[in-house]
Amino acid sequence: MTEAHTEYSKKQFLFLWFFCLIGSWSLFPYIYYLEILPPSISILNAFFMSSIQTAILFGVACYVSYKILPKTDLHTFIVKNIFKQILFPGVISGLFVSLIIFSLDKTVFLKTLFSEIHPPPFWAGALASIYSAVNEEVLVRLFLFTFIYFVFRKFISYTLYINLSLK
Repeated sequence: MTEAHTEYSKKQFLFLWFFCLIGSWSLFPYIYYLEILPPSISILNAFFMSSIQTAILFGVACYVSYKILPKTDLHTFIVKNIFKQILFPGVISGLFVSLIIFSLDKTVFLKTLFSEIHPPPFWAGALASIYSAVNEEVLVRLFLFTFIYFVFRKFISYTLYINLSLK
């Protein structure tokens, strides 16, 4: 692996870490409108504490992923046509699932715990979706699945090594 490739990878993971910070900040308008935060805690104090927690959690996740990803055979897929491979299927499936959720919400789940609370404005919900679009993908797909795959591969290769050496 060349030094330029390593530097490029570091920039990618720093970029992801920075967007995870932005994703956690994007939750604050939603939290504010739902009035989940107790009145004894100021929004500024919660902002700083959340920023520190997010910086540490996603910093560790990105760093561990950066270290173990080259030790696996996982690679990003090659995109030839972004509209045909990513955007079009994502938009169509997203619209389909949102219609199903909306119709189930109006017909099946009529009375929920949060039905008494005024819903936050659309822009706050759209802004909060940045968190799930970035932070959850980094934490689950990049960190957790890579880590599980890495441990699984190490276990399989160790088991195969033991079995072959016993024969």
